[in-house]
Amino acid sequence: MFSYFFSTKKYNDELLHGKIDVIKMENTCPVPWHSHEFLEFFYVVSGTAVHNINGEVHTLKAGDYMVIDYQTTHTYYDCNDFTIINCLFLPELIDDTFVDVEGYDDLARRLLFKIDRLYSNESIANVLFHDKNGRVKNIFENMLIEYSEQEIGCLKILKYLLSQLIFFTIRQLPPLSDISPLTKSIMEMVDTHYNCHLTLSDICKAKHYSLAYSSNKFKEETGMTFTEYVQKKRISESCVMLLETDMSITDIANAVGYSNIKFFNKIFKDITHTSPRQFRYSHLKNK
Repeated sequence: MFSYFFSTKKYNDELLHGKIDVIKMENTCPVPWHSHEFLEFFYVVSGTAVHNINGEVHTLKAGDYMVIDYQTTHTYYDCNDFTIINCLFLPELIDDTFVDVEGYDDLARRLLFKIDRLYSNESIANVLFHDKNGRVKNIFENMLIEYSEQEIGCLKILKYLLSQLIFFTIRQLPPLSDISPLTKSIMEMVDTHYNCHLTLSDICKAKHYSLAYSSNKFKEETGMTFTEYVQKKRISESCVMLLETDMSITDIANAVGYSNIKFFNKIFKDITHTSPRQFRYSHLKNK
């Protein structure tokens, strides 16, 4: 069965609607070294196997799961009653605007941007996780059923289930609770006053913080500069307005703190990889 993974072009042609495939594989070892031009999510249902991914070796057991990034070379061997559920997908299944996603971490960051939540910058691609309570297994099994039956609405349900899997892996990273009170207070100031003229210097003066220390600490804990965080917050709020109001793009730009519409359009595209107009159209079209 694995042999048909090795022809990437053939496999891409056989993805459901060109975006996803979910299959159960039993006793398929050994599997030669291979890589893909799509993202791969696997869950170990039963048995054991040795998994070598880019030279890093793991012994897989029931309940283990991992997402494998684009062009990542890996192999399975020394299998014992080894069964997995494999989900292979392209990011545009999640969102039409994700056609240029560079990898799984990029996909996760864009999803986090949409819900405006920060986690650490550690990679979650090619990392082995373990399902502690069976919730991940349930999602994989439901995906397998939906894919096998392919009834009305299955693609939307698969999109929903895959999004759940992605957020479960994101939850494995350190959340905001690990961020210092200093950084949290700066973030709270931005979250409340993002549409005003804000500088880190002004905030530090008001709170009697050291500017240099605060700047370095903020970047270290959030993975972005103060200016980048302000822009992210503004664009996140503008996305909500684009989808939930009939306001013009110019009015939305002003509402989130941008008086220059060209600059707003540039920052919006830098962060979301699409224009405000296309963002509104693609998301409303899919409702």
